[in-house]
Amino acid sequence: MPEVHGLADYAGNRGNGMIALTMKVGEGSIRFRVHAGDKWSDWVENTNSYANWAGNGDYHITAVEVEYLTPDDLRPFKQARYRTSNVGEGWGSWQRDNNKNAKYRGYAGNLDSAIDRFQIEVVSF
Repeated sequence: MPEVHGLADYAGNRGNGMIALTMKVGEGSIRFRVHAGDKWSDWVENTNSYANWAGNGDYHITAVEVEYLTPDDLRPFKQARYRTSNVGEGWGSWQRDNNKNAKYRGYAGNLDSAIDRFQIEVVSF
């Protein structure tokens, strides 16, 4: 699939569950993992290439967890802001990094049904 930049588009194919996901950033690094086949994958860390991806190619991804790693020389600190859409549904709530509190649960998705779209941006906090 083509590379996606910012929120003008999304990764995935509406109506078709995703089985693999990769991402990269221009500065700093990003680590991510996916939930598929009733378990979380290992963490994948990428900087400016798509060399590594998460998913096993057999099971649909049901959730995504992301953390942007701000380099020491980049201020203000930044976070990944992302969301998913489950097949046949609209967009879910926004998630920031893998924060857990009253507003965020640590990941995007629902663990029960396949996601078909994914959006992400890096924002200051």
